[in-house]
Amino acid sequence: MNHHPQCQDDQDHQKAPLPTRLLDVASSKGENYVQLHETQHERGQYIALSYVWGKGREQFMTNQSNLESNKAGIPLEQLSKTIQHAVLCTRRMGLQFLWVDTLCIVQDDSKDKEKELKNMANIYKSALFTISAAKATHCDVGFLDERTAITDRLFPSCYPLQMKVPADAKRREAPSPDWQDRAAPTQEEIEKDYKAAMAKIDAFMGDMHKKNAGAFHMSNWQKEETWLPENGTIWLVPSEDDKNFLVAPTLSTEPISARAWTFQESWLSPRQLIYGSGQMQWRCRTSSLCDGGTVSIWDRNSQEPSKDRFGKPNPFRAKDEPQGHTMEWEKVISEYTRRNLSFAADKFNALLGIANEFEFHHKDELVAGVWKNCIVEGLGWYQCLHKKDSELIHLSTSREVPSWCWAKVDGAVHFNNAENTELKDTRLEVHECTPPGSHNLAIRASVTVTGPMITMVARQIPRAFQIWVKDNPPAAIENVIYPDGGISNPDLCQQKSKFSKGNKFNVPEQLWFLELSCGLLGSAFGNSARGLVLIAIEGKPETYRRTGYFVVAMEYDKNDTNIIMNPFSLPEERTPTPFGEGWRERQEMKTITLE
Repeated sequence: MNHHPQCQDDQDHQKAPLPTRLLDVASSKGENYVQLHETQHERGQYIALSYVWGKGREQFMTNQSNLESNKAGIPLEQLSKTIQHAVLCTRRMGLQFLWVDTLCIVQDDSKDKEKELKNMANIYKSALFTISAAKATHCDVGFLDERTAITDRLFPSCYPLQMKVPADAKRREAPSPDWQDRAAPTQEEIEKDYKAAMAKIDAFMGDMHKKNAGAFHMSNWQKEETWLPENGTIWLVPSEDDKNFLVAPTLSTEPISARAWTFQESWLSPRQLIYGSGQMQWRCRTSSLCDGGTVSIWDRNSQEPSKDRFGKPNPFRAKDEPQGHTMEWEKVISEYTRRNLSFAADKFNALLGIANEFEFHHKDELVAGVWKNCIVEGLGWYQCLHKKDSELIHLSTSREVPSWCWAKVDGAVHFNNAENTELKDTRLEVHECTPPGSHNLAIRASVTVTGPMITMVARQIPRAFQIWVKDNPPAAIENVIYPDGGISNPDLCQQKSKFSKGNKFNVPEQLWFLELSCGLLGSAFGNSARGLVLIAIEGKPETYRRTGYFVVAMEYDKNDTNIIMNPFSLPEERTPTPFGEGWRERQEMKTITLE
């Protein structure tokens, strides 16, 4: 860190206030113990741990009944394997303190949880670095065992060849295969395969060096001193179809990237030591490095900590950019919502550290996942049912949140806002909200807005829109309704009636469409109008709830037969016109309340 130019001026970790509690790995009771240490306005260095608990896994944790005894000492054998490994790493790094959520937060004390959750950003930001147990599927697995993601691919489909190898060739020892059930290759076959394999390696390495990728370097084989004295193992790969045969899994495919809580731990940490299933990686503000091969392009570009997230100039608001900080926030939500939570009430708790950072740097307030200064952008979310995570999309029955809030659904959420909007006088009011750390999530809030609206009756919907569910993808140019929660949406996706192009989806007697924005920004939808699909709340005048998101094509190819025709061109004997031509004429400016 002292030699990294972008890390040298970040000295907060040298003098940072320590968290409320830390695990003292240098216990006076000996190496088989650790102690819970309560800090008293101390400053210093510590390591933080990011890991997967594992659904249904019981592990030793701090609660009100054992808080005092944990200060006296905790036998290492009582801790999960992942935490034991983290203790070992901390000791070998020559540091005394380790922060682990299960032990440093009193798990059955709601006030303590609320306090520590609000401080989560500082905990991970101020750590010397964060250990990421990326490969561990749950807390009992650990992360210091032999990494086999690559060698498992070699066995049993490839042949190991014992021979002398160059001293600087990167290699991995693979487990000895069971030869009893296999026919061993003849010496002639080995020599033939070996020559062919080495020719491919030479060609591959030459190509890699031309591209300056630097996977590894082959020695000058003519010089005897460049060879290792003992035999090594070279594996003959029988298939050339799998070009990623020896490539380590990316961080995005590791177990830790499926857990919602670990997202903010990674996002907030300026430095990480990542124990993956194929590689160990170091990531900081200067570089991304690994212990063999190369860091994948995806990991390097998408996961590297950014020093300038909240620095100057502001990366979220260029002088000519109107969206402010919402573009980065939308990226955060899109990644966060594709991950899993064990407890539904943690939907905002597991994001609180990042939210606090945004609030501090942008002087804004987050309400039900929407920023008060960027309400229009915050409402423009939808769920795309053709993505690989579509199976996880459904409405949540465990959280009480406004209908316009993305936390009402599970599964990945995406945003798409255009550059132009006619909405005005937009304001957001909070009526009731449970505090962080609560065992349930209940938020009562409303948005009042004046904007262009249009209404349709049930018989018009299938002529104007296609409702997108997994087995019913629309053409690229069609007008589309994205139901909130996918096929679990009771308003749009219950198979009860004759509507929606033969798919027999139920459509309410009347739907309202509030246009949020229109234009080209977010080119996935081209030049289109985008907004909310609403249902009027009975007994409350001009009050609506959200049930979906819509896209209306405003430009089209008049010769294309896939354009859905305008339902307003009734009666039937009239010549139908493309839907976009009737959209503007039918809009009416209304002031409404969204609940």
